[in-house]
Amino acid sequence: MFGAPSLRPLLMLRKPKSTPAYRAAYKDVYSSTVSYESPGQDQEELERTLQQAELTGDNLLARAAYHRVIDLGIQSLVDTYLATRPQ
Repeated sequence: MFGAPSLRPLLMLRKPKSTPAYRAAYKDVYSSTVSYESPGQDQEELERTLQQAELTGDNLLARAAYHRVIDLGIQSLVDTYLATRPQ
């Protein structure tokens, strides 16, 4: 298709089936990134979380961190996450 936008970003926005394990992972990510005093710390924590998830192969944690990154609008980390996923 000529000039057709990629649907990949839209497909990645779909949240996984909400399982207790996913909800727990998201809750952990959320609670570690609610910094009212220094929002910059949130980005650093999410970077560490995504790195840890990639190193350990924890796809659930990576997905939860990715959704939190979207919530916070941190495009650089969205790009980092998507760069390691097949199109």
